[in-house]
Amino acid sequence: MGSNIFSILNTAKLGLLSQQLAIEVTGQNIANVQTEGYSRQQVNFEATTPRSFSLGQLGTGVRVAGIERSHDEFLFSQILSEGDTLGRFQVRKDVFEQLEILLSENNGQSLNQTLSSFFAGVQDLSSNPTGLPERTSLVAEAKNLASVFNNLGESLFQIQQNLDATISVKVAKINSLTKEIAAFNQSIHANEPTTFSANDLRDKRDQKIKELSGLIDLNFVDEQDGQISITLNDGTPLVLQSTAFTLDTSINGNNKSFLDIVVLDGAGNSTNITSSITGGTLKGYLDMRDTEVEGLRDKLDRLAAGFVQEFNKIHQQGFGIDGSTGNNFFNALTTTVLTNTSNTGSATLTATNGDPSNISVDKYEITITGSNSLSLTNLTTG
Repeated sequence: MGSNIFSILNTAKLGLLSQQLAIEVTGQNIANVQTEGYSRQQVNFEATTPRSFSLGQLGTGVRVAGIERSHDEFLFSQILSEGDTLGRFQVRKDVFEQLEILLSENNGQSLNQTLSSFFAGVQDLSSNPTGLPERTSLVAEAKNLASVFNNLGESLFQIQQNLDATISVKVAKINSLTKEIAAFNQSIHANEPTTFSANDLRDKRDQKIKELSGLIDLNFVDEQDGQISITLNDGTPLVLQSTAFTLDTSINGNNKSFLDIVVLDGAGNSTNITSSITGGTLKGYLDMRDTEVEGLRDKLDRLAAGFVQEFNKIHQQGFGIDGSTGNNFFNALTTTVLTNTSNTGSATLTATNGDPSNISVDKYEITITGSNSLSLTNLTTG
């Protein structure tokens, strides 16, 4: 009889202890309802080992089999996928808003307003070609137009420089996150020697992974030991279990000395991964710097060059007060030579405009292919 009473009391005790733990977990869930990144936890119960006797088996109570997170791996993967898309387009939105303000008609001295004022001056002068006030006014309008073109070009380049500086900051943030994720991997592996899951550590790691996905595209793989490995979409490793790979920047001498992104392999070797990055804010900054803003600068340069060239052609057909003809109104276009800062040796390259009246506004690349040979590529037309 004593044995039976003991068994009954023990079964009741196990039930109470198990339910007490369940209540504690419920309290933890309620306390963290506003905690970002916290996953609701639930207690899993299982029956204890039954006792065998002549009539069969008799249960001995209940015990906690584990405490698991309410975590949907598929949904988490979708969040990461959308995170890098959101990050990329958020950057594009922000930069386009800057460009909209810069090019706005309400900017006080917009290009459209300045061109209109210039042609109004031309119209006034055409009514009185010898009038000194009209001639002086047109020259002032022309100088103002040139200043607006130059200021717009400088402002666009400043935006590119700001984007370039931000890229360096984002690379440092990515390195910080990958190191934290690798450290969480190590802690989770150390704290999960049994079937119990380190839920809080996993929540914190997931938060870091979500933050990382907003910065750069990634794929992740759950390892059997509780750790995860993270790569870019092309397979470039960022985190392999407890090892984090470091990203760095290197100057691209063929791109206005802007920064490229490289990954270090731990042995001092680096691999350029700029073209491999397909998502996140980092991709957004790269695209806006090298494609969108650069494209606007190129269009602005071509507009200014074409305007000067065509206006000079028309002006050359007229006559000055002194009877001279063939005169330029604007200074003749000059050729700009940008040298790849990564070039070796001491040789320098210059270009001379042999026919200012027939200059091309295209961009060209000259590459030395041998001791006495070179190649010329039109970058504008391909």
